[in-house]
Amino acid sequence: MFNFTVQVKDSKKDGTYKVVLNSRTYETGGGKIEALDEIQTRLPYGMRIRRKGFPTCSVKKLEKTRDPKTCSKSRIGSGTALTDARPLFTEPISSKVYLFLGKPSSKKSVASFVTLAHPQSSNPIISGIKPVLVGPVVNDPSPDRKFGYRMKQDLNIDTPFPTLVINVPEINLTIKGLTRTVRKVKCLKRSGGKCVSKRTTKKKISLFTDPKCPASKKLSFGSSLVFKSGVPPLERETQVKCFKFKS
Repeated sequence: MFNFTVQVKDSKKDGTYKVVLNSRTYETGGGKIEALDEIQTRLPYGMRIRRKGFPTCSVKKLEKTRDPKTCSKSRIGSGTALTDARPLFTEPISSKVYLFLGKPSSKKSVASFVTLAHPQSSNPIISGIKPVLVGPVVNDPSPDRKFGYRMKQDLNIDTPFPTLVINVPEINLTIKGLTRTVRKVKCLKRSGGKCVSKRTTKKKISLFTDPKCPASKKLSFGSSLVFKSGVPPLERETQVKCFKFKS
């Protein structure tokens, strides 16, 4: 079974809002799900990233420190993930997850999302893994214009255990985005070829643009699970009402 839900919260006048994503995958009999190769997330058509002027995370620095403070200025979200590492580890492993804005990681990508995971385990080997994952964000509009950006997250993680197959059956992530202040100066009065009176206005700009509301009055988010075995991906779509994006 695969459940995927999205909530939009705390919209403000400056255009900022929180997107809460929850993904849960499980076998009805309690067994381990098939090994995942990739998780893909689709954003509504028209919801874009304004990368210009926003700080990005240095993957090299983050890989050295494995500390979320390294990229604090480019942090756009956080949450938790549950890892199934059976049969090597019988109990599920909970991790804190940090999400950062990164530079494009390929020619086709417009940006990337950099993920740092901190396993919460008493086993020092597990807690010391702290993987850094880079997922490209590509502009891939669907024919029906429900979806725009596609975010891809590779789950091939290097560990000290060669036979370990990691699955991530549960993810809870809150994306807050980033804001920056844009200042505009307008000359009100000139004298002798110079501006002698000015007016400065400030405006907050959000990292994500607001998507236009379609005729259905609902915006679509999507998620796909891609398996290592090559079996058809599991895909889910969920919708939120447009008014939730308004101040």
